[in-house]
This record gives sequence, C-alpha cells and structure tokens, in this order.
Amino acid sequence: MMAAYGTLPAGSRTELVDRFTIEVPDEEIERMHTLVKLSGVASPSYENSFPVEKRDLGLSREWLIEAKRSWEAFDW
Repeated sequence: MMAAYGTLPAGSRTELVDRFTIEVPDEEIERMHTLVKLSGVASPSYENSFPVEKRDLGLSREWLIEAKRSWEAFDW
C-alpha cells in the first residue's frame, strides 16, 4: 500500500515540511488486522465500568470495545 501524506493545515510554514510517502507491506497490514481482531477486551469489573467520560481509573470497557470495533472496520 502506498499513499502520499495528506494536506497541511492552513497557515503552515511549508518551507519547514518535506513531503513524504509511507509504504507498508500488505502482509504487515494483514498482520495488524489479525492482531486487532484476535485481541480481547477484559471482562466487566468495577474499574472498567465507569461512564466513558469518567477516566479516574483509566479507559472504560465500553470505550475499548468501541475502539476495537473502529479499528476492525478501518480501511487499512
């Protein structure tokens, strides 16, 4: 997979930035997809059951489940 870097924000000092491309072999993308798919989310517990907005004890289980879904659906 080969993609050019995106558009710079308005007002950026373009003389300080060099355009580049990144190449990631399809095998590595497939490996990442497999790892995300196979990764588990911890069972519900006191610490991970707080609302998404309250992060006193870290990320909520609900947030992690939604993040995993997003990564699984992402077009790598």
